[in-house]
Amino acid sequence: MKRKRRYQQGTLSKSKTAEGICWFIRFVDTTPGNPKRPRLPVGLLAKYPTEASASRAAQVIRDQFNDSPDPLLADRRTFGDLIDRYLLEEIPERHSTRRGYEKLIRCHIRPRWGEVPIASVKAQEVRTWLRELAVTRKKGDVPISSPASGRYKGHVHNMMRLLFRFGMLWEWVPNQTNPMSLFSLEGSTKREEQPGNLTEAQFHLILAKIVDPGFRVMVMAAMCLGLRVSELLALKWEDFDFELELVRIQRAVVEGKVGNVKTIHSKKPLPLDPLLAGAFRTWRAASQFNEDDDWVFPTAAGERPYAASAIQTRVLIPVGKAIGLEFSLGWHTFRHSYKTWMDIKQVPMTVQRDLMRHADVRTTMQVYGDVRMEELRGANSDVVRRVIVN
Repeated sequence: MKRKRRYQQGTLSKSKTAEGICWFIRFVDTTPGNPKRPRLPVGLLAKYPTEASASRAAQVIRDQFNDSPDPLLADRRTFGDLIDRYLLEEIPERHSTRRGYEKLIRCHIRPRWGEVPIASVKAQEVRTWLRELAVTRKKGDVPISSPASGRYKGHVHNMMRLLFRFGMLWEWVPNQTNPMSLFSLEGSTKREEQPGNLTEAQFHLILAKIVDPGFRVMVMAAMCLGLRVSELLALKWEDFDFELELVRIQRAVVEGKVGNVKTIHSKKPLPLDPLLAGAFRTWRAASQFNEDDDWVFPTAAGERPYAASAIQTRVLIPVGKAIGLEFSLGWHTFRHSYKTWMDIKQVPMTVQRDLMRHADVRTTMQVYGDVRMEELRGANSDVVRRVIVN
């Protein structure tokens, strides 16, 4: 049974205002994530000279607050209150998504809008702010500010839109057109720089520079399967079916946190070419962590998988510089190159979509339809044979 909310009498107090000394009544706002005590004006001391008279005048406010506090508090809630409730109730559980959202809120949205009443957050002002948005990065110990990219501004804009949407759901904001939908930002959906692409020759130069056998298999798998690095490092030996020549993507790891993969489509099994399967078998035989429940690419202790950023900093970036790449070599370079190599071979977009495991074919290129495993296997094997040379 739902517990009945306790009737609040409120607390009366006097305070100086521009009009003179005024009576206020304070309640406890029991809204989840909003532990504040809002103060509502009753009237001037000149009109209500005694506490008893002020209390009688406040009865209308008491009844309204206890019946439905939202109309009374709507104008007093700040955008920070909306943020607090969102973080408490609605933020996604997936670690990488949560981390990204929290960063946008912490670095940009809360500092600028946290103390502003929700009703005072206007679309025109937000658009002006976003157009001038800057990001600060450290070079050594020196903070350097530079204009935010169009895509980054788009992420902040979408976060503001999401917060307003939940504000309307909770009836903190009038249920009308989302004010963040009244404008768009130029360049918010476009990359300012195209991601790096590897040729076959460049990939083999990279592989020749990597001595550690575990790292070599890691890089080969990244190029042969086109996995996101969070999925690659979360592989366990139980995910491989060497008889059926399949690998199942079951989980992802971001900053040491193991969680779900990006979308349900990301869990689709991938073909495991015999050449790549052979490289994995060799690595399993050499690794001391070769039980089904072990990580394929564990740290020295074997308790957790490697950190992607550490390998990128210690291995990939130096190797990329050593072979003369004009861009910084990162994990996503392999995924992007995987797709580009399929483009060169004119692999059908439906096949590319399923090998990349995109949730929406538009992410790959406006083509629809499913494909069979044999088609996936043939397209994948073509890439593998360019990576692993007998």
